[in-house]
Amino acid sequence: MTTLASLAAVAFAAGGAVLAARQPSDEKAQRIGALSAGLSALLAGLNLLLRQQLGSSAGLGLAVDALSAPLQALVAWVAVALVLALPRVPDALPLHQRVAKALGTAAGVQLVVCTDHAVVLSLAWLLALLGLAYPKRQPGLRGQLAASALVAGALAWLAVLQGTPWISQWRPEQAASHATALFALLAVGAGARAALLPMQSWWLPMFEDGPLSAGLPLMAGATGAYLLARVALPILPQAAEQGMPLLAGVALATVVYAALLALAQTHLRRLAGTLALLQSALQVVALAAADREGLAGVWVQAMTSGLAVSGFALLSEAVRARSGTAQAPLLGGLVLHAPRLSWLLLVFGLASIGLPGTLGFVGEDLIVHGLLEHHPWMAALVVGATALSGMALIKVWSQACLGPASPRATSSDLLVREQWAAALLVVPLLGFGLWPAAVVAEASSAAAALSQEALAKVAVVRTGR
Repeated sequence: MTTLASLAAVAFAAGGAVLAARQPSDEKAQRIGALSAGLSALLAGLNLLLRQQLGSSAGLGLAVDALSAPLQALVAWVAVALVLALPRVPDALPLHQRVAKALGTAAGVQLVVCTDHAVVLSLAWLLALLGLAYPKRQPGLRGQLAASALVAGALAWLAVLQGTPWISQWRPEQAASHATALFALLAVGAGARAALLPMQSWWLPMFEDGPLSAGLPLMAGATGAYLLARVALPILPQAAEQGMPLLAGVALATVVYAALLALAQTHLRRLAGTLALLQSALQVVALAAADREGLAGVWVQAMTSGLAVSGFALLSEAVRARSGTAQAPLLGGLVLHAPRLSWLLLVFGLASIGLPGTLGFVGEDLIVHGLLEHHPWMAALVVGATALSGMALIKVWSQACLGPASPRATSSDLLVREQWAAALLVVPLLGFGLWPAAVVAEASSAAAALSQEALAKVAVVRTGR
């Protein structure tokens, strides 16, 4: 049942993308997209509930467990909000193309996090880039394709060594003699998808003036961290033990870089990109903690990033669509004309940097506690970077929303469909922040499964059994 619901969720997202792309009417495309995304989210949510009741399962080429089910539900949920909130602006791509990009990317990312087949994973990893290629190539696509080739090569190499393409059947002892090279390929591919230094150049343009319809599902899926957790850590444990500190160092440098970059931002959408970059790198840093709290924090932080940064980016685009710019110094006084939009923009921004009472605080607290015992200096840098991002957020928000009203700041408040989109994101963000037991339990279950599996496989390699 769980794998059937998971497969159906992917199928509805992919089918909705195809149907929306063929619609001549933008309104009809948005209705079809919203219905398809809603059904996909409903089935992904059902899949999550079934997994909690029935446990992990495999079949139909998929593996549904504590790692995959929450991420699939998150991507489907974000896709619903994205399709609802997409503005109809004349200088952007036609709406039916943006809806198709959103659902196509969401389908690819969902397939990445739930497939159990190496070939399908390689193809889905490429399919998730569809939004960067259709209908015109976006900056950084060539680099992403090259990194995807490395991932496909590593997965094919592993499948040959293991004698089977089914990932759930892979054993570390079969890959021990090639583990270092395989881990390096996977780390580069995952680092490129997570936009770690020096492979981050494609990330900010995608958020500033590129397709949010592609960027937000890619970000919500946390596919870089997922690839490390699904394949690199359990299948290549000894190579990961040696290589993760270096990768974590690169990710930590990216966290600091994103925080410093945020201080220089004046563009709302570009600021959303720096917040997303910080969150993406922070998830990889947390994997280095390798204890249950830190690993649980990875998945909670992925939820936070998917909900909070998506909300901030979508409302930033709503500002740009109304005012013709997202440059904060050219705005000012937005709160006078669009109070709901302005205050929700602040809530989403603060939640993304760990505002108490939101899910962001829960995730960051887990990560910092996971790092403190063995990597206290990493924890200090994470806290400092978060503080700098908070300063940048308050500065940009104050410029855009407070102060004397600019002639550009005469925009209307949120439309009904935008209110629904914002509610879909802010309700779980605040609800799970105030009552985090359920999401922490699910994240702890994923962390326990990952750490126990990795430790058991390390023991097998060391004893030769």
